[in-house]
Amino acid sequence: MEKRWITVKEISQFCYCPEQWRLNRLYRQGMVEADKKKIRIKERSFREGILYHRKKAILLWLKTTGITWGFWGIGTGLLWLILWLVMNQ
Repeated sequence: MEKRWITVKEISQFCYCPEQWRLNRLYRQGMVEADKKKIRIKERSFREGILYHRKKAILLWLKTTGITWGFWGIGTGLLWLILWLVMNQ
């Protein structure tokens, strides 16, 4: 098992969740040792999570803009229809 020193930012960023508080306490006394393989797995899952939520946010934005464009299109169409009906009376 290959080990390296990690920072407090890595501890909080990749959530070594039940042992996070213990690691933070140890960090105050000095650097904390952690498994490199575990850190790589956490980093990869963290990046995948960011990508997943970014894709979800973009899809929601596209859906919202699609709905917005639809409302604007229908509103403009109705406005032109009313204008045309008024002009042809």
